[in-house]
Amino acid sequence: MASLAAYSAIKAYLSPLISVDTAWPNEAFERPIAVDGSLDPFVIVELNSTSFGQQSIGANTQAENRWDEEGTFWAHLFVAAGTGLDVVLALADTIKDALRGTTLLSGDLEFGDVETLPGEPGDEDGAYYRISLMARWRRLEI
Repeated sequence: MASLAAYSAIKAYLSPLISVDTAWPNEAFERPIAVDGSLDPFVIVELNSTSFGQQSIGANTQAENRWDEEGTFWAHLFVAAGTGLDVVLALADTIKDALRGTTLLSGDLEFGDVETLPGEPGDEDGAYYRISLMARWRRLEI
């Protein structure tokens, strides 16, 4: 899991930009169902820290040296199977555009490339179709 600072900043920034129900790690979530019983789109987010490492030496104490954190942000985008790609691609574009050139935490946290995985069935029952996005992020302790 990412550090609290990185997680909080990313969640605060992206939550208002994603227009559908979003499942954030370890928060209660139920797949949304419309009043007519149809399956509404939703997003599942994963936020991982892949490394947290010392980047400098020579401070009075080791803890005062520079430590950088890197990780991945995943967004798994779900739509009802058989409903086409318009909604899921619009969600993907919204997230990709939101991450492009964005820095958080006063410029200390930045996003890198975004990879889009091929679409695939989104659940065991075949009710959903899923596209996943993965973006690398880096938090520099400057």
